[in-house]
Amino acid sequence: MKHALLVALALMTGTASAADSIVGRWKLTDYTMKWMDTGEVTHPRGQDALGYLEYSPNGHMSVIITSNKLPRAAGKTYTDAEAAFIFNNSTAFAGTYKVQGNKYVAHADVSTVPDLLGVDLGRTFEINGDKLTITTNQTSISTSDGRPASITSIWQRIE
Repeated sequence: MKHALLVALALMTGTASAADSIVGRWKLTDYTMKWMDTGEVTHPRGQDALGYLEYSPNGHMSVIITSNKLPRAAGKTYTDAEAAFIFNNSTAFAGTYKVQGNKYVAHADVSTVPDLLGVDLGRTFEINGDKLTITTNQTSISTSDGRPASITSIWQRIE
């Protein structure tokens, strides 16, 4: 809350930028995928997906998003099916970001999805109070069937 008040004051006095307003810790409240060919909207991690996102003032960021239905190992180790479900329903990466207006580009240095490494991940964002809405550029994600899609995630500021 303290950070939100400082950012709000800075925005009112003209001393803060969009980059300043995105800084902080955020908790996921919604995660949807919109298929560009049909307009269909789905919840690829389930309607109760879990996630945290953090942007530092010096341009570093990290994110994790998972289904809240990830299985525990049925035995001493995960079965192939359990491991595949976890892989297909979890995403995490960390790296750097640069903001320009209401857009930013993230650059993953480490990721659970190797295809994200070394790729500029374009995003647009909007902040309304303590709510952050991020939408991916459709070209910055890949789907298993190659269909074009865009992801929108909604976050609540927690710090």
